[in-house]
Amino acid sequence: MTLQRIGTIIMLTAGSIWDIRGKRLPAGLLLLDVLAGGILMAVNRDIDWRKNGYLYVVGILIGIILLLIGRFCGGCIGTADGIMTAVIGGVIGYRDTLLLLMNAILAAAFFSIVLIVIKKAGRGTTIPFIPFLLLGYLLIF
Repeated sequence: MTLQRIGTIIMLTAGSIWDIRGKRLPAGLLLLDVLAGGILMAVNRDIDWRKNGYLYVVGILIGIILLLIGRFCGGCIGTADGIMTAVIGGVIGYRDTLLLLMNAILAAAFFSIVLIVIKKAGRGTTIPFIPFLLLGYLLIF
């Protein structure tokens, strides 16, 4: 298992614990994740900035787009979710980030449907999303 995979799993696991416990991540943890993501990008031997560096920059942009969507829809997507997606996008590139997001959204939708069916949640209920990012990551790697 590569350093990038281990680091990403650690970041997502820590974020998942905080997200499940209080649906908020401390700013210090997010800052640490951004720094760790930068370090993981710097040591990633798969990145040749002249040939394929744009793949990782676009991965970061996916997270930034999520942040903007969250701003415009009144918090429907949490700030930490966008930041974590941007950090991971910078580490794994845009193709895997899109696949990760697809897996995470499908898993969150399935979980939400189950909660609604068993009457544990309603239409306005929020759920932590970072655990689903972790699940999505584990499914693709």
